[in-house]
Formats: sequence, C-alpha cells, structure tokens
Amino acid sequence: VGSPPDQNLRNSFSYHAAIVYPQEIQEGANRGRLDLSMALDGATALTPATNAPLYMSFGLLHSTRHFSFGPTATFGLKPGTPNLQLDLGLAFTF
Repeated sequence: VGSPPDQNLRNSFSYHAAIVYPQEIQEGANRGRLDLSMALDGATALTPATNAPLYMSFGLLHSTRHFSFGPTATFGLKPGTPNLQLDLGLAFTF
C-alpha cells in the first residue's frame, strides 16, 4: 500500500461500453437465446511512462434454461496490451 519511492503513480480509472444484440431462438432443441456482443474496455495509465490499455471484444452467448455457452475474442488496440485473447465460457444453472 502506498507509492514506491521515486515513482509518480496516478489514480487509474477503468471504463467499459458494450452493445448487445439479443435474438430469441424458437426452433427445436436449440430453444433459448443467442446474444451477439461487442465491447470496448480501457483504463487510464497508472504511470506517465506506460500506455493506457484499450481492448475491443466480440462475443457470442447461447443460453437455454439450464445451460449457457459462449466464445469471446478480445483484441488489444494499443502497444503493451495482448494482441489476441480467446475465451470460452460454460455455465450450468440448476
């Protein structure tokens, strides 16, 4: 806790903006909901010498009454952030 000696640490603020397009599925065994999403995530830089991180992500989520499944791809838009991150989510509801 606190600042290391000889360092100029600033407060960091993060932000998130997203757009989701929900689509109901009423066909056969695939009944449920399909969400397409796009999000922009970022934060202010902690030190003057570092770049502020900025990410763009695209996702797909298929949800039924007891099950959710969805992949997400995230792209780093600034130097110092990962170029690509792939996530896969799986959830069961009882």
